Amino acid sequence: MSEVLSLPGRGNTYFYFTQMGEDGFSPEQQQYIRNLILAYRTRFPGLEITAVWDFGMEGGTPYENDKYGVFADCPDLAVSNRDMASISFNHIRVSRMPMDIPQDLLEKILTHYEAVKHISAMAARMRPQLMSQGTPPAGILATVNEEASKYLDEKGIPAEEIGGADHPGCIAPGPHNFLPLEDPYFADVWAIRQLEESMSIRRLTVHEIGHALSDVYNVSRDKRVRRLLAKCRDGFEDREEFCAECFMASELTDRIPLANETAAIYRSCAKCTLQAFSEGL
Repeated sequence: MSEVLSLPGRGNTYFYFTQMGEDGFSPEQQQYIRNLILAYRTRFPGLEITAVWDFGMEGGTPYENDKYGVFADCPDLAVSNRDMASISFNHIRVSRMPMDIPQDLLEKILTHYEAVKHISAMAARMRPQLMSQGTPPAGILATVNEEASKYLDEKGIPAEEIGGADHPGCIAPGPHNFLPLEDPYFADVWAIRQLEESMSIRRLTVHEIGHALSDVYNVSRDKRVRRLLAKCRDGFEDREEFCAECFMASELTDRIPLANETAAIYRSCAKCTLQAFSEGL
């Protein structure tokens, strides 16, 4: 099924979705994705997305092809293609997600974020004191985690909801975050990673739009992004993911300063690009 969305600016956006009954996007999900693309193309007229499609439209059978293998087992949920200015979805897996992040999950992440900020600040205060007392690194970690566990118990937050299955009994972020607990950006990165790991069509689509916006406005090359990422570079996979994840997080909540600062750079780059373009006419 093919449809086209026409707007002033950077050309048309074509939508191609495989019709597979219960195994593909429902009509409501397809319309939801179209509405998201429309909203962002309206906000950012320079946004270029020539095609939005699912893995089944890129060749092979509905469930398997050379590029992605069995869709249900493919680790990629969506892919932004810079050369084709397209976004493609793993429709077999993504169609099982809710359209938006559940409000109770969002509030839970933000509540835990406040707890992580407290623990991070506590670790920053404790570590120098323990080091001055000659406490070995293992002892410092054990002491910090003990105090953190006490705090979480007081708040009624299970430690595994903060550390996750990969870090039972200690406070640690999700994948790609190797910042020390006491780092000033630890909590912000933790919250962004939690949002990144949440499952919803909106979260996934906005992340890929973040990539597309970064491409057209050269956000990832901006000096402000480089300086900001230099402060927390061990918290993210790379510069492109830093931009997309922070932009996504800022679109879901305004309570994470690192995400908001990055989103402000997006808006600034878009404004400067549009002004330079109009002046060149």
